[in-house]
Amino acid sequence: MRAQHHNHGAVAGAGLLRLGVFEQLDLELLHIATDPGWERQGVGAAMVEWVQAQHPGDPIEAETDGDAVGFYRAIGFGIASRGEMYPGIERFRVVSESQPASDAHQAV
Repeated sequence: MRAQHHNHGAVAGAGLLRLGVFEQLDLELLHIATDPGWERQGVGAAMVEWVQAQHPGDPIEAETDGDAVGFYRAIGFGIASRGEMYPGIERFRVVSESQPASDAHQAV
């Protein structure tokens, strides 16, 4: 497990974002959520764009389930299955376009 260096959070009226910045300069979206009334209106994409603006050129990683894979694919992230992490639940590692998902750091 990587030692955490910073932890950033942002809350807007329509969404929530929590970002971990680790010693190796890895950026990992720990949580991202949009108010249900604001879904599919660009709020989630705007939050990810904000992170990219704060850390230009750095790949951003996240782990998600099948429900959010389409969101990450739509904003240009690479997708790699991590397999069934829990009974009946497939998890995915997603990485921004500057690094292929298959090169992402895997949790142990």
